[in-house]
Amino acid sequence: MRFCLLALAPMFLIGCDNEEDEVLPVDVAEAFPFDGAPTWEFMNANQSVSYKLIGILDQTRNDDDEIFTIRYTKMCMAVDASCVDGELVRAISWSNDPVEGVAIHSVNNSGVQTEFDPPLALAASEMYYDDTMITETAGFTWTSTLVTSEECPVAITGGIDADCLRISLSDGGMGETNAGLVGEYWAVAGYGVVAMDVAADQGRWELVDYDECSDDCY
Repeated sequence: MRFCLLALAPMFLIGCDNEEDEVLPVDVAEAFPFDGAPTWEFMNANQSVSYKLIGILDQTRNDDDEIFTIRYTKMCMAVDASCVDGELVRAISWSNDPVEGVAIHSVNNSGVQTEFDPPLALAASEMYYDDTMITETAGFTWTSTLVTSEECPVAITGGIDADCLRISLSDGGMGETNAGLVGEYWAVAGYGVVAMDVAADQGRWELVDYDECSDDCY
């Protein structure tokens, strides 16, 4: 895999008592669980968007049991002739490996399929804030940055107790070409990606409901 990890955060902070307190890396891998049979329901912060986004973890993995595909489809909410229930908006194939980290293997954005060989490195298993992953794949140089940890930007009732990790993904300024991926992602342990603000969409998608076992869990 052709990627590099740029560690920008300091390894130690100096306290007032002049003792060195070790700064531990963030466990990014736990924020990307791919188990069970979950369903995510998103609303767009832009109220003019006439549909919800429904994410379903594909249980069919014939080629590689370590690659997991989440399919996002439309659930129409208003009278809108352009909205088609069940229409595929985006499908993203992921992996989460303790050595290779979190990677994207392909994306289907509104019917346009892009394969990443090598996979696009989104995050190492452990990172410090401001660490950057760089991958040359599919004709672009991608940069993924672990920005910070912050309150999850979700609309789910009661919110989410834990803070989200915010990751920014860039393709070097060609966002129109890769509009289905370029943008900001918020992920948290137990839920996975709970908010997305990508170039292809009209606003940020925010989680409103999550079903850990939408079908028979295994």
